[in-house]
Amino acid sequence: MGASKHTVNYQATYKRVILMKVSSSRRRFAAATALATGLVLLAGSSALAQSAEEVIAKCIKAQGGEKALTSLKCVERVGEVSLDGSIGQMEGTVEEIYIPFKKARRSMDLMVFFIDEGWDGEVAWRDGMMGLQKLEGEDANQIKQLADLNPFLGANSEDAEVEKIDD
Repeated sequence: MGASKHTVNYQATYKRVILMKVSSSRRRFAAATALATGLVLLAGSSALAQSAEEVIAKCIKAQGGEKALTSLKCVERVGEVSLDGSIGQMEGTVEEIYIPFKKARRSMDLMVFFIDEGWDGEVAWRDGMMGLQKLEGEDANQIKQLADLNPFLGANSEDAEVEKIDD
């Protein structure tokens, strides 16, 4: 029997976000993150007149800039989560801890079950109802992406190819 794939949407409300930097203040990064979220929501109409490179540069700048993002040593987020899954809506807690660009871990306690998943820099894994599993493909990529503070970092380098998709 083939494996079935379920789409799970979740919304997390974080109660505590801890950012550890080499330099600059935590407040500035938190404010920049909030600003970035606002810019994404407002960018709908103004993004049409911008190149892909301009959108990427503004996104990184809104989060404090490349230097601020790459100077973070560790990020921890703790909060509540609400999931719509194949068995209905579930609520619980979520904790994410990551060392930017190196390692990531997310734990969700949904009262009915507990999921612990991570990426150690080489292997992505999940420990949940089906036991400990090594993740591959899209499941592994989703866990690895937790460690990426901004998917556009490095996108404007000479090696990267970016393209704006028409609406």
